[in-house]
Amino acid sequence: MDFAASAFDIKSLNDSGSIEGLLAGFGNVDSHGDRILYGAFSKTLAARGERPLPMLLHHDMARPICA
Repeated sequence: MDFAASAFDIKSLNDSGSIEGLLAGFGNVDSHGDRILYGAFSKTLAARGERPLPMLLHHDMARPICA
């Protein structure tokens, strides 16, 4: 079984089983020296509209957690 862990805040819960959100370590420096600033995805997400994005394990399109 694959396992991934990151700190996150739960904004709301419902009985449908749906998960909605964006997990990004804003302000942290990753192993490649990159830092994601708050608001970095605003333009892309606004342009995408309501089309859902898959939840992936380690950014791997072959390993969706849910679609």
